[in-house]
Amino acid sequence: MQVIEFQLSQANFADQGTFYINAGLGFDALWASAKTSSVERPKIHECHLQKRIEELLPDAPSSWHVSSESDTAELANEIRVWMTLLMSELDRMRSTAGVLQGNWLKVGSERILKGRLFYVTGDVQSAMIELRAAADFFADRQGMSIQELVDRKSTRLNSSHLGISYAVFCL
Repeated sequence: MQVIEFQLSQANFADQGTFYINAGLGFDALWASAKTSSVERPKIHECHLQKRIEELLPDAPSSWHVSSESDTAELANEIRVWMTLLMSELDRMRSTAGVLQGNWLKVGSERILKGRLFYVTGDVQSAMIELRAAADFFADRQGMSIQELVDRKSTRLNSSHLGISYAVFCL
């Protein structure tokens, strides 16, 4: 499941404001392994992976500003260009295998997600390597040992289902 969200800044005013573009991915196989049903139209926070556009496209602006002075046609065109690039990047992540082949899951809790994805594709050895890397990364935090990561309900490795649904865009 692919989700794109336009997030308003909390510091907006009536005549000017800032917004961000976020992308999220939800995986049917992970929802199934957690014994929860897939979310038909998930919110960004319900996705397994959430990133801002600049994390997926490093040259993208981290935010957009709009005011009563803004040229809305120019702004719309700029967003259209970045959305086209973002959609292309998300298309590369259309499957569990596509996400695992990419370089999107690098540190911290992303390594836990990567481990879970390896597990649901049947690669238990790679799953354990990723969970060990995550446990090492979080070594100074309570509840993040390799055993606790394996046993934790949210990261439980207990399913071999595979699948990711087609795109849904929540704009």
